Amino acid sequence: MMIRFKRFVKFLTCALTLLQLPLLSGSGSVQALEITAPADKAKISLMRQDWQKQIDQRKRRAIKALDKVDMNDRLDLPEKIVFAVKSGSLPTDAVLEITRDQGFVRICRSFPFSEKSPVEVANLEVGRTYYWQIRSGKKVLLSRSFSTLPDTPRFIAIPGGNPANVRDLGGKRTLDGRRTAQSKIYRGTEMHNLFPISEAGIKFMLQDLKIKSDLDFRYPREIAKYTQSALGKQVKWVTIPINAYKSFTPEQNNYFRNAIKFFADPAHYPIYMHCSGGVDRTGEIAYLLNMILNVDEETALLDYEASSLSFFPRKRSIPYFARWRKTIADMSPAGTPPQQQAINYLKKIGVTDEDIKSIRNIMLEK
Repeated sequence: MMIRFKRFVKFLTCALTLLQLPLLSGSGSVQALEITAPADKAKISLMRQDWQKQIDQRKRRAIKALDKVDMNDRLDLPEKIVFAVKSGSLPTDAVLEITRDQGFVRICRSFPFSEKSPVEVANLEVGRTYYWQIRSGKKVLLSRSFSTLPDTPRFIAIPGGNPANVRDLGGKRTLDGRRTAQSKIYRGTEMHNLFPISEAGIKFMLQDLKIKSDLDFRYPREIAKYTQSALGKQVKWVTIPINAYKSFTPEQNNYFRNAIKFFADPAHYPIYMHCSGGVDRTGEIAYLLNMILNVDEETALLDYEASSLSFFPRKRSIPYFARWRKTIADMSPAGTPPQQQAINYLKKIGVTDEDIKSIRNIMLEK
């Protein structure tokens, strides 16, 4: 943990600064206060610097059963942004507030802040400008901003550690220069058995991620003993047994159609979709959604391989996935872009133009 923290501090050296504030003490004298925080207008990556290199290295590993995997060997967690008092002290009622609203009308994060309570902020959206201030009562002691870099995966840290391999489908640039919406669709592992979610994790997914639907692609034998989502009865639990290895039977055509159509209803959002590891079955659905949204295929394939940062090494050239993509490509004339190939396939199995339009309306930033 210490090694990871030192690497993190070194990585953010260019983005962090020691801010010196003169504050009046109780006796009326001026007291120096130093705060470690992002430099004003800093640009900060929520992923480790070498994340693409790590994917390239880890995707080449042998695929192992979970009981043979080092469960501590995971890079599928976002970097944290640290705010800390280095010297001096703040008023006892001081709070740190973070928002995307420059006027601080809608506060998205608020923390008690003192020399004894440093704050680590995680799970912010990528490609966003955030404003932060330290406030005591109605008095603003300091106000600054920073931006999170775009074009990186947005992994999510769940309290308690499970589920794993959790990331936002959104935040990706499209071929026409738009961005896919964040905080709408999340993907990851199952939450019942192999990666049992804690009470703190449930609270986070319900209150912070605001999950309304649990879209579960596991097989009937994997869920036979469960009667509801691991997140509770208040979450809509929909089971569609996608088969990533035999995907084009009449039965599977129906399942793939129903899975994609689920995303056409805005009432279902935010959605957490998963299979067991959130890799194969979930990966195929994520790929199709990225193609519907006109995401560059290289970006979509890198998203597929990003599960390698967790416990699941995956190369885009893995035989089942390569065959699946080729079968879809063969349904269209030679030279058809992969985005249109996916749409042609989906229309053949019953996804409508209205479904596609609705998904785009929901999932493309205005």
